[in-house]
Amino acid sequence: MIRVLLILLCLGANPVWAQTTEQPQGSIEVEDSATQDAAIAVRIRDILNELDGYEEVTVTVSSGIVTLRGTTLDAAAAARLNEIAARVVGVVAIENEVVETTDVVARLNPAVERFQNRFNQAVALLPLAAVALLSFLLILTAEIFLARMRNPWDRIAPNKFIADIYRQIVRIAFFVGGLVIALDILGATALLGTILGAAGIVGLAIGFAVRDSVENFIASIMLSIRQPFRPNDVGNMPIVRFS
Repeated sequence: MIRVLLILLCLGANPVWAQTTEQPQGSIEVEDSATQDAAIAVRIRDILNELDGYEEVTVTVSSGIVTLRGTTLDAAAAARLNEIAARVVGVVAIENEVVETTDVVARLNPAVERFQNRFNQAVALLPLAAVALLSFLLILTAEIFLARMRNPWDRIAPNKFIADIYRQIVRIAFFVGGLVIALDILGATALLGTILGAAGIVGLAIGFAVRDSVENFIASIMLSIRQPFRPNDVGNMPIVRFS
């Protein structure tokens, strides 16, 4: 049993070669041409020189068989070599012996470059972010000013409780509108769907957790709107005395 496990571990430790993937299809010519082999090698090298991540890859061609050796940053880049070489006219077969690099510096360099690019993009977006933030704050200021006004809320509401609810609705509407405008300025309106979806899930969970409180709140709203009771209604009710 131990031997079987050791064999499996040894097989798993070997690098996964990419030659098992796509191979060129078509008829093989009878005559071999060294000039054609050299042209194939030069063409593949020129292509790889224009692509990032293939600086350590070497190309040799013999009798139309392309042999690729060296290292790349990941297995996907090594597998892509087969697709590139297979498209070159005259390639009979591909021996891909390219493996992933184990050099720590080479593996970290792309991550550092991505971080630098994102940092530069963030710095470039600072003026646009400032405009978006200013727009959001202006909308919030208008919301505060409008919500604190007595009219028209006290006039259209039957009582102060409903007037406060109207003010809360206005605050929420202005907040969402300001957020949409700010995200639209930043070109990140797709993020709004994620935020609203998360807010909906959280609201649903909270609604189930405080269901009784929500029911009482809705009932209080309905009572405030319908107003089935008037002042001194209790005084008109018959008094029941218990002996």
